[in-house]
Amino acid sequence: MRLPPLPPPPPFLTPDRMARRTVGDRPADRPATPITISEYDPAWPARYRREEARIRTALGVRHLVLRDWLRACPADRDRYAAHKQAAAARHPLSTSGYVRDKGDVIVEILTRAGLR
Repeated sequence: MRLPPLPPPPPFLTPDRMARRTVGDRPADRPATPITISEYDPAWPARYRREEARIRTALGVRHLVLRDWLRACPADRDRYAAHKQAAAARHPLSTSGYVRDKGDVIVEILTRAGLR
């Protein structure tokens, strides 16, 4: 399988850029509730199966590479989990800040997983 290249570094999202990316009436950088990271729920696989095609289309190949690598490499999995927790704590009300904060560690992990 041919894998896509690594994504470019995440851009700094100014309020204007966030407004252009917003869909609907909700402000671009204000989630309805603070960001939380949930413990595993055994019902998730059944929910996933119902939405699998839409999820795969939305996520693409890189997300699957990341998932498979994290399953196979406990050190990177633990590092990523710790980074997610810290990012959520640093950006409790900023989805874009949380996502941007994770970008560098994701690119590092994808590089180790073989993406260039």
